Amino acid sequence: MKSIQNKADFSKLIETENKCIVFCFFNWSGYSVISKKIVEKWEKQYKREIILIDCSVIGPESYYPDWLRKQENGDWAKEGIMTIKKFSPKNRLHGYGEICWILNKKVVGFETIYDNFDLETLEKRTNTLFE
Repeated sequence: MKSIQNKADFSKLIETENKCIVFCFFNWSGYSVISKKIVEKWEKQYKREIILIDCSVIGPESYYPDWLRKQENGDWAKEGIMTIKKFSPKNRLHGYGEICWILNKKVVGFETIYDNFDLETLEKRTNTLFE
């Protein structure tokens, strides 16, 4: 997993990558640790590049939750993207380990990864979102 450490690096990623998959990690959450292992296995098995953002500390430097919150009100939300119902304040970041699919600078998918999440399901979802 490639790790993004700051807002500048994240902004550069969004500006330069056509599509990316972001995993939001919380080191204080046992669920997030389990989710990270699932995502690492998926990354290896399907040769995906996953971007890890550590959201363990909440404060002025926590750029990703703010960026994500702004996306909820963006144009993509009005385009009828299939994840709109799942992508809401109640499903944002809970510390379980969340995946966000970004295509052309817009969120196209968002999912909380649980310990029973199937790798094939993740891969199918990715292929569908990035078509």
